[in-house]
Amino acid sequence: MTALTILSTIITLLNIYLLIISFRIILSWFRTVDENNQLIRIVRKITDPYLSLFRGIKFLKLGMFDLSPMAGIVLLVIVQVILTYIEEAIRRDFPITFVLIIIAVLSVLWQSIAWILMLLIILCLIRAGSLFFVNNPSGRFWHVLDMIVQPISNGLEKIVRRDLKYTQALLISALVLIVFRFAGEFLITQLFNLLLQIPV
Repeated sequence: MTALTILSTIITLLNIYLLIISFRIILSWFRTVDENNQLIRIVRKITDPYLSLFRGIKFLKLGMFDLSPMAGIVLLVIVQVILTYIEEAIRRDFPITFVLIIIAVLSVLWQSIAWILMLLIILCLIRAGSLFFVNNPSGRFWHVLDMIVQPISNGLEKIVRRDLKYTQALLISALVLIVFRFAGEFLITQLFNLLLQIPV
């Protein structure tokens, strides 16, 4: 068995495992799923040991928003990106450089962070809009949304040391997250340019 075959097999298995983990995460959103179902039990048995490695990490919990499954997926994607790069380098007889692997890993990490930031921006704006246009919107959806965005607005109030109206705090939080998103994009681009100038 050649190195290319081994790498291709590992990458394929990682893709399959990522799909199974995604299926497991989607299942966790529905409380009506029968936990005794044979397929569900097999999926949990395959994925839970890996996902439980990330559940104890405190900073991955943002109110009721648990980012630990995302962290598990990101780690697998990083490994997949590195292996895919190595596979392509072997296939094309291209030199494998540490700098390019670092760039690939940082790119995946930044894309994940940027996705989370955009999601939080959208959620803050949706909640602020609901408070602005609807008089006291209530219901399970808004309650869950508050559990996700309130820690951000509370953190902002602690930083500015002022009591803000909830709508104001949400809008300012969205603005701060937008600044972080674009500042991060600029900084990561500059970092990549610096890394590419390192002589191989």
